[in-house]
Amino acid sequence: MNGEQATLKVFPVRQILLAGMAGGVAEIVWFMAIGLLLSLNVHDVAAGITSSISPGWGSSPYAAFTGIQIHLFLSVLLAAAYIATLGRWSISRFGLSGQLLIGMSALALVWAINYLVILPVVNPSFIELSTYGLSLPSKVLFGISMALTFNYLVKGD
Repeated sequence: MNGEQATLKVFPVRQILLAGMAGGVAEIVWFMAIGLLLSLNVHDVAAGITSSISPGWGSSPYAAFTGIQIHLFLSVLLAAAYIATLGRWSISRFGLSGQLLIGMSALALVWAINYLVILPVVNPSFIELSTYGLSLPSKVLFGISMALTFNYLVKGD
């Protein structure tokens, strides 16, 4: 049994945490850069995440900080779902380019469900803060970062 097979036999907690954090942090960096370029209030975007989960907390002085925590927690959950389904299956079948394509596609699907189904009902004002044109690239960037990190942790390349 090679190292790759041994790594995938156990529940990959380290890989999930690191891949999820890589994807989540990539999105944060994306929105910070966009915020600087377009004068987007990233504090409101982070607070909007909190409002989506609990509308009453959206006006709290800690709403932005809480939104970042929620975002990173959900990022790890997304990585867990990806690794448990597509990631573990595809790592042994495809090269890095396949991993990237699957990661980007999976997160684009997550974006579609979130922005076209869930947010219009739960928090439509969040879509105005984080428009389709800003949020879809951030999810694709999440998918790239998550897949790169997972691939590196399993294969080392």
